[in-house]
Amino acid sequence: MSRFVASNVYDLPGLLAGETFDVVYTSRGVLGWLPDIPRWAEIVSTFVKPGGVFYLLEAHPVFWALAEEQASPSELRLEYDYWGGETLTFPVEGSYADPGADVDAEVEHGWNHSLGEVVTSLARAGLRLELLDEKDRLYWPADFLVERDDGHFGFPPGQVGTVPLSYSVRARRA
Repeated sequence: MSRFVASNVYDLPGLLAGETFDVVYTSRGVLGWLPDIPRWAEIVSTFVKPGGVFYLLEAHPVFWALAEEQASPSELRLEYDYWGGETLTFPVEGSYADPGADVDAEVEHGWNHSLGEVVTSLARAGLRLELLDEKDRLYWPADFLVERDDGHFGFPPGQVGTVPLSYSVRARRA
């Protein structure tokens, strides 16, 4: 049986109390919307059955620290703190899915979370890390990246000096 549940992640324990799953997945672009990563990790962990798997695919925290507008891919400029902690507030101009959309909000908030914060939070929540894979691709366009043959986005071919753009984590509940 499959089903789709739409909910604020922090509300899931009340909505799905006592349920566990073979696979729990957090998709790309999610963590930046969450202010409390240790709490998210605790919630994720409670829903993974013993022997079950948690999987995360996310943009790399180094990517989130970069300025959105770059002079060139070979001269990257930081705009945000990699280590996070502070609330980032931006004026709303459409949505990430549709820049021209009429959104009923004046500002949006986001948070940067280091790779160490994410992985440590999952481990402290009782999940055993099996894989941490940093990737040279992003799954949506960015001004300084080029589209690759596989439909993902990355640095121009032959560029020297690149940084990770995304990562995945696979962890298991003992």
